[in-house]
This record gives sequence, structure tokens and C-alpha cells, in this order.
Amino acid sequence: MVLLTLIARVRDGLILATSIEGGDEPDHNMVKYTNQAKMIFRKLHTGSAPVATVESGPYYFHYMIKGQVCTLCLCDKNFPRKSAFSYLEDVTNEFNNQHGTRIDQVTRPYHFIEFDAYIQQAKRKYADRSRHAMSAVSNELHDVARIMVSNIEDVIHRGEALNILETRASDLSDISKKYREDARQLNRRSTLFKAAVTVCVIALFGFIARSSGFFLFNIRTMSGAVREYDYLVIGGGSGGIASARRAREFNVSAALIEEGRLGGTCSKVEFIPGRASFTKDGAVEVNGKLYKGKHTLIATGGYPIIPKDIPGAEYGITSDGFFELDDLPKKTVVVGAGYIAVELSGMLGSLGSETHLLIRQDNVLRAFDKTISEALTEAIDKGPVHLHKKTHVKSIEKCRDGRLKVTTSKSVLDNVDTLIWAIGRKPHTDALNLAQLGVKMDAGGHIIVDEYQNTSVPSIYALGDVCGKFLLTPVAIAAGRRLAHRLFNRETENRLRYENIPTVVFSHPTIGTVGLTEDEAIKKYGKEEITIYKSKFNPMYYAVTEHKEPCVMKIVCAGKEEKMGATKKDFDNTVAIHPTSAEELVTMRAGKKPA
Repeated sequence: MVLLTLIARVRDGLILATSIEGGDEPDHNMVKYTNQAKMIFRKLHTGSAPVATVESGPYYFHYMIKGQVCTLCLCDKNFPRKSAFSYLEDVTNEFNNQHGTRIDQVTRPYHFIEFDAYIQQAKRKYADRSRHAMSAVSNELHDVARIMVSNIEDVIHRGEALNILETRASDLSDISKKYREDARQLNRRSTLFKAAVTVCVIALFGFIARSSGFFLFNIRTMSGAVREYDYLVIGGGSGGIASARRAREFNVSAALIEEGRLGGTCSKVEFIPGRASFTKDGAVEVNGKLYKGKHTLIATGGYPIIPKDIPGAEYGITSDGFFELDDLPKKTVVVGAGYIAVELSGMLGSLGSETHLLIRQDNVLRAFDKTISEALTEAIDKGPVHLHKKTHVKSIEKCRDGRLKVTTSKSVLDNVDTLIWAIGRKPHTDALNLAQLGVKMDAGGHIIVDEYQNTSVPSIYALGDVCGKFLLTPVAIAAGRRLAHRLFNRETENRLRYENIPTVVFSHPTIGTVGLTEDEAIKKYGKEEITIYKSKFNPMYYAVTEHKEPCVMKIVCAGKEEKMGATKKDFDNTVAIHPTSAEELVTMRAGKKPA
């Protein structure tokens, strides 16, 4: 029998779909064989054999490569090899038919988890074929024996039949005249019967045509039925679920549409699995069915970018693939200068992986305050991560051993186990057909909203990563809940204020920031109104350690502007807890004007 089935993308081994047959095999063994399957996928490339079998203990791995995907199954050794490859071809063809056009766009593992339904159906079909094969052979042998016995009996009685035929032959000439007359009568009756049948067929066709017209009309009417809700949410991430659940607390009908896996719990909210697409009249089509909300929220999030103009870029993974790694790579290349790049590279470098961080400019985190950007770049340069400034990737090659050769604008990095793209994210808006509704988007495909999450189309809203600002889970949750309060609890002014949202970066060292950067403050208030307080020191926490992690603190003050009543004077009058790094915030005195 088939115990395990996995479908992966050939270029990078990303698992697209999977299914495990329940049986007597312990779960930990299935995990072991799943990991072995992942190792097989990582060693494959476009030049690999299209079909192959690999022995693993009491089982065989059979796999088939077709197009961009490789389908692999784990079978008992007594399961026919021909049946196994027929099963693989069946599953692969169906997967390509359903999802072939979207394989390149997938960035997260198990994206097509719903394909499990077809895999289970195919397993049952081929399991039945295997079980009944011997039964069919037995039945065929039984038929042969029966035919042989029948033939012997026929030979025995053939002689008697010949004697009877000889006697009857003499009578044929006497009755032949009678048969000819009877034949003429039958011919006349046949002509009358054919005419009657023709008339009946014509009448029946007319009846069916009228009935079919009515039936087809009813089918069209039913298929065009639209199911309506008070609140229809597209996207099962944290923001979408938070908004839908909060709406349900106000006793409204809510449904949530999600193509992949949900990002949280979804109590009392109807879940509609599948890909959403808007129709011209504002309804949402999912798997051929139509849904409509009095209010519709788009919270589809975004996905990591893999560049299309770099040869071999498909051999790299993204932050989604990072969490699928089973082992620590010995050598890693991370491309990017944002918070995801510095977090992942710092983590890998601290764990002992030879990590190379490639950035296109001189500093990381260029969207942050320049003091933070410069301080973190300096710390990375002194740490375990190899920082390559003003460097970009030119090409990537996959070697026979599965490792990568990364050619950059300055050097060649050989024997790379893992390359991680962390160069930004794109919004999930391509398949929604928003343009035909008139929903405005920016050049990057992000939905443009106002301060209340309204789009350019009434009753359609958007929040979270799909809007392209503050790509933080707590921000999406807060915006989603406030939107539900405004729409369904008569809190017309309830909205999330995006000013002064705190941000944390889990880099080495870690970063925390809130409010405007120095450059943003100067642009908003003018250089003459800005005063800067800054301190840099080595915390006592690291005083006796070999690694001296730096600490940099900075306060940007703008004239008499206050936030929640707090001013620099209030900080000065605060008694700090000692010894802590935080006390620097209330002991900084020498303020300076921007340079």
C-alpha cells in the first residue's frame, strides 16, 4: 500500500502538498521517512532522472518528475512497482491540471494542502486495484476451465446433432415455400413498426426539448444564487481573523475566505476554503460559488519576493522556507538589508553557521533612523556574520551535490547550503480582480486606503500587509478590531492611529523604536525646532563577557509638541532604576541641534 505521498517543486524542494495514509506504522517513523523524502527533494534538479526508486528499510521510495514538480510516494516492497508509477503519474497529472499555472508563485510550504482530497481518492483506487488483481486472475482461470469442459461436452454431442441435421435436411425443402410466404408477411409488419417508432421518437424529442429548457433555466438560476453576509472577510491571517471574530461579538453574520491555512482560530465565523476573485457587481467568487457582504474586508497579506531577473534565483528560499529547514546550514547566504535579513542572518551566525549578508548599499535598515542604521551595521561588521557591502547577486548555480555556487558583483561564494532571499514582500492582490471594481492601488500593487481603512470603493475595506505600511501582526489585529467596532457597533470615529507605533527588530543587538526618525522630524517640524539627545555605551550586563554588545539611545524632540503629556522635562524629573540601560533615557542632558 501507499503510506506517504509528497509533492515538491523541483527547483528548490519546497513541499507543495502532502498526505499520509493512516496505518500501523508509528508516527515517529513517518516523520523519519518524511525527512528522508525532503533530503531526496533537495538533491533533485532539472537534469535528474524522470523516474527512480530508492530503497529505505522495509519500504521503497518511488518518485516521478514532470514539469516543475516531483511527486514521491513511500510504499511497501510488495506493492507492484508498475502500480506505484501509475499512481504517481495519475497524481502528478491531476496536480499540474489544477495548480500548474501557480507553482512559480508559491512561497510558503504546503500551499496546496487541499489537494490531499484527490491524493486520498487516488490511493483508494490503486489500493483496490492491487487487492483485486489476484482475484481477477483466479476468475480468469476459472473461466478457462469452464470453457474447456463445455468444449468437451460439445464434441460428445456433435455427432448426435449431425444425425439430427441430416434427418431435418430432407424436410427443409417441403417447408421452404411456407417460410418464404412468412418472410413476406414479416417484411410488411417491420415496415409498419419502423414508421410507428419514428413518430414516437419525434414526439419524445419535442417533449425532452421543452423539459430541458425548463431544467437548464432552473440550473442557471441556482448556480447564479449569491449567499450574503453582513461581513465578508478575504484572508485568514491575524488581521482578517481578528476583525471577523470581533464582528461576530456584535451578532452579525460573518464569513472568512482563505485559500491556504488559517493563521489563527476562527470561532463562530463561517470558513470558506478557496481562492477569492471579485466579479463586476462586487460579489466574490470562490470555487464557482458566489458570496457577497454588506461590508467586505480585504486582508490577504503579502508574500516574499524571489527575483525573476537573476539566473538560478529559484534555488534560493524565503523566510517561509527558512522555517522548514530541518538542519542548521553549514554555510548560508542572506540577501537583503531589511529587518528580516538582519534577524535571520544574526540568528544563523549566532548558532554557528558561516553566514554571509549581502547588501546593496553601505548600511542595513536604511528606512530606520540613521543612528540605528549606522550602529547596527557597525555591530554586524564586528560580529560573526560576514557583511558584504555594495554587493548584488549576479547568478546562482546548483551543483551535483545539491549545494549552490553564488556569483556576486565582487566575488564567488562556493559550497553554499542555503540562500535566503529577504529583499521585500509583495501584496496578494493579483488574483482579486480589483481593477474592474475601481479599487485604487499603488505601483507596487498595494491597496490605497484612508485613515479609516476605506478603499476607493464604498463598503470595501483593506488592512494589514496588503496596504504596504507597518507590516506588523499587532498592527493588523488592532486595525481589524477597530474596523469591526466602527462598522457594527456604531463607533463611527474608531480607527487605528498609525502615528507613534512602536517597532522592535530582533537583531544582534536588538532594536526598539517609536515615533519619527530624525529626518522625518526635521521634514515635519523644521530643523530649527528639533533637538537631539543621544548616548552610546557598553551596558553593565555585558561588562564581564567577551562579547561587548553596544547600546545606543536617542531621543528626538520637536519644540513644544507632546505625546500623551510626556515631555523631555518630564523625563529629566524621573527617578530611574539603577543599574539599568533604561536609566539613560532620563539622564541624557546635552541636547544638540541637527547638523
